[in-house]
Amino acid sequence: METQTDPQEVVKKIYKYLQTGAKNIEFESGWEQGVNEYCDNFFGKMINGFSDRDWVCQVDWTTVVMAAIRESFPRGVLSWVDDASFANAVGISAERAFEEARYWYGTSLWEVVNDITDSKATQKRIRTALDDARKEAWDNARHSGEDYLRTWISGTIRNLSGNFGSPDEVLPMEKAAQLFVSLVGSGALPIIGDIGQEPQRDDWSPFILPTIQEAYAQDFTNFTKPKSFGGGKGKGKGHGNQGYSPYGGNGSDMMGGGKGKGKGFGGDGSDMMGMMEMFSQFNQMMGMMNGGKGEW
Repeated sequence: METQTDPQEVVKKIYKYLQTGAKNIEFESGWEQGVNEYCDNFFGKMINGFSDRDWVCQVDWTTVVMAAIRESFPRGVLSWVDDASFANAVGISAERAFEEARYWYGTSLWEVVNDITDSKATQKRIRTALDDARKEAWDNARHSGEDYLRTWISGTIRNLSGNFGSPDEVLPMEKAAQLFVSLVGSGALPIIGDIGQEPQRDDWSPFILPTIQEAYAQDFTNFTKPKSFGGGKGKGKGHGNQGYSPYGGNGSDMMGGGKGKGKGFGGDGSDMMGMMEMFSQFNQMMGMMNGGKGEW
């Protein structure tokens, strides 16, 4: 139930985020890249503002985003795209952007990294190593929470080693354990897909601690760090306003900005069924925020 803000004001803010999601997108890169950037823009703003609300994880955001994209993308960008391809692309991008925004804005990432070291340069190195390894886990290890976490931890330590010699020079083992226990405890594991269907585990430390030890026992002598995925540039709530652009793309003005040709929300009204579905989701959202009572 929404208790911090008038539910109607919350819906108005979310509607505004949907309106401005296509702003500054360069569609010359293709419609799929445009979908990716739109999802980054929308979920970055929405999660940054409402990451502490339970109802955020209960809304069918894919349906909402599909309708908003059809309305906000310039005429002709999607005219030749079949419905199945469009739905698949939006679904994949929305899942990725939702979880990525949760990681940057809805976890203890900024606080725990800042607690580990006062050095801004070292903080950035740790966040970059974390994010590159997290993307590797997202692409290759979403079969279970343990697979995901093992890949994430191992990749993070390898990345630190590849850049700076011994990972201990940047992130001592005990600090790495503190880091991952805090991240996972604050919700850094995906909540969608197979991992989201697993039984809730309140304490991951019995798995994290030996996995950290295994990661530091790797042979780093021949390791060459792969090319960076791009690295997130965003800052969480209460940590400033440097922008959120996890893939280095041109986001909205709040999230890094770009030279876009998106026309903003409004469209030509060609997808009214989609808009009706979006408003149906808003009504459900209002019900969640009102504890199951009332609509928008």
